[in-house]
Amino acid sequence: MAHEVESAAIHGTAWHNAGKRLDHLMTVEEALHESGLDDWMLKLTPAVTFIKHRDIVVNSAGNPESAELMMKQINNWQRLERATIAAGGWLSDDIAYIPIDRFGHFRTKDWTLLGDVGKDYRSIDNEFGFDVFKLLCDKDGLNVAKIQSAGSLRSGKRVWVLLSLKDSDLHINGARLIPYLLYWNAHDGSSAAHFQLTTVNVVCMNTLGAALGEKYADLAVSVRHTGDIQAKMAEVQNMMAQATTIFGNFERIGNELDAKVVPQEALNEFMNFLYPPLDETKTTNKQIANRNTKILLLSEAIKQEVALLPQYTATGGGEKQFSYWTLLQGITRYTTHMQGVRVGNRADGEARFESQIIGAGAEFNAKSAKKIMELAEVK
Repeated sequence: MAHEVESAAIHGTAWHNAGKRLDHLMTVEEALHESGLDDWMLKLTPAVTFIKHRDIVVNSAGNPESAELMMKQINNWQRLERATIAAGGWLSDDIAYIPIDRFGHFRTKDWTLLGDVGKDYRSIDNEFGFDVFKLLCDKDGLNVAKIQSAGSLRSGKRVWVLLSLKDSDLHINGARLIPYLLYWNAHDGSSAAHFQLTTVNVVCMNTLGAALGEKYADLAVSVRHTGDIQAKMAEVQNMMAQATTIFGNFERIGNELDAKVVPQEALNEFMNFLYPPLDETKTTNKQIANRNTKILLLSEAIKQEVALLPQYTATGGGEKQFSYWTLLQGITRYTTHMQGVRVGNRADGEARFESQIIGAGAEFNAKSAKKIMELAEVK
């Protein structure tokens, strides 16, 4: 399988052995170097289209003025006289190249094409996220080691940096959670760059946004590739200024969810919400089997979380009750390890890694958490 996690530096257990494992949190400079994000730059290169001269004449037949005008425009650009197409090993007719309103976004160390972007697109260098984090890591003039992980996916098309906020530990039912600030960016033109608060390590993602619901969605900061990038620094600082309040609410909500037992009817409603029942007269056996498989996997993930509870015993009699918080943890386990992902030519674990950060896994977590809070009547 191709490795989607191209380069990474990770404190603690690396995701499916991807990347470089370190035994300590990193400074900003160390994380930038160890993750390999400091050895390549970004460059926008104008895109062109190639047209044979004879095609211009043929396609303009009956309109000589159009053909003449076209040839004048081409002569104002740069004409490639009898260009040699090396890969094919043959000599072409005279070819003209015409600029088009697009740009290729490349990384310069190996000229990998990261994406096809528009004329207003602006590169956001890897150093941008690190520069923001450096401001947050600076204490009394010292660059404090706080970076948990950093790296790139899909040959540089995605990059991420995770900053530990361990001074703001959370406790839910006695369990310790460490909050983080996550920065991720898409160099392929598919998304803006983002700063968002989260909890637990990226390699086993349980998003803060999912647990808090849509109420705090606007506190995540998006940095568009066509806007004033530096102006976003103030928005990130504003988000961090509210971090204590945000994490405090997360801790409160987590403990309220943990205090409420999930009734069987609520669990059934939750499962049907995620995977609605099918009309067997209008669906195939494959579709029915697919739904049943998903429910079985999700149920197994929840059982594994229940098995970790102190009050659980494998031989104990009676109903094994669990809380809405445990149900939320079961969702996280499911999306992290069991939910189907589009692998393609990727390793399974690496596809899951991206899914949990910015893909279907993150969306499923958020959807599930919103329903869990509704069923638990927690706001």
